[in-house]
Amino acid sequence: MRSFRVGSILDSYGAVGYSATVFQGRESSKRNHGLTEKEGSAHPDSRSIYEIGSVTKVFTALLLRDLETQGIARLSDPANHYLPPESGIPGPHGKQVTLLHLATHTSGLPSMPSKEFIRPDDGQHPFSCFSTEDAHRFLRNAKLGTSPGSKFSYSNLGYALLGRCLEVASGESYDQLLKSRICGPLGLGDTSIDLDEEQRRRFCHGYSMRRAPKTHRRLEFMAPAGGIRSTANDLTIFLRRALSGKDSLSRLARGCMRIRKKLPDESIPKIQSGLDLEDLREAGIGLGWLVYELGSRTLVWHSGGTRGFSCFVGLEQHTQTGIVFLTNTNGEITNAGLRALLKVTH
Repeated sequence: MRSFRVGSILDSYGAVGYSATVFQGRESSKRNHGLTEKEGSAHPDSRSIYEIGSVTKVFTALLLRDLETQGIARLSDPANHYLPPESGIPGPHGKQVTLLHLATHTSGLPSMPSKEFIRPDDGQHPFSCFSTEDAHRFLRNAKLGTSPGSKFSYSNLGYALLGRCLEVASGESYDQLLKSRICGPLGLGDTSIDLDEEQRRRFCHGYSMRRAPKTHRRLEFMAPAGGIRSTANDLTIFLRRALSGKDSLSRLARGCMRIRKKLPDESIPKIQSGLDLEDLREAGIGLGWLVYELGSRTLVWHSGGTRGFSCFVGLEQHTQTGIVFLTNTNGEITNAGLRALLKVTH
């Protein structure tokens, strides 16, 4: 692995605290910096627990593929197959939204439910109380922005609905599916929706970019889109297995990285601080992952943010490189993550 200092990128990010890992093959570099709580004295380490936001979608997509291999659900299944008849998603000209459309952000559903579903007790967390019943009520009158499969349009709601479809198909809760089908087999002991007492002691406090404290709320219906909490250790294990694991689940994870839909130019984040994507050959969406093909490199990544946390995970298959950035401060971390991934694989 070429000489690379994680701190050269993240120290200027302004986070209260962060945990980061960069690896290439068998070599790895870790850095933990700052505080788990602004008013405290505890420093984060690779077992500190953070909210990972939309990186949750990578796990939800892998659950879909795992269930498909066992004949429990299929990518081609209409989402309406798992919804009450009165809450079906209306499709133009009879074209139905499938689980593949939900997993590739091509369903035509909006990013989030309408604001009328925000409750007074949601506080700092809009839609944290959004329930399955709320989702059914919303879908009764929902209108798709585009025809299913025709256009990429990022949808948190779509992924939450995908998670609900997987629950109905399997007869298990999302957290049960996560633990039994991914975290248990891969040894990810600190990756879950709910935390036990010991894990809560390792859970960082979250802050805005202005370092204002943010309260934590468990997501309900929206959990499969952004409700997982994890550690740098667990996410590093997950990336290593996704890159080179020999078991069937690891092979499924690699399959999720294949481009399923090309991204329009306006959906590609612009890289700042002197780096660009001039040699970008193709950008697309896999199952849960964003995929950039640049020259001989294939960058596979996702970022996530909640009210008090930011997360970036990325990997490059040819050089067997992986990056995990976790911070207990909300902010734009995508550029920092992509800059790091570009630098270390250059």
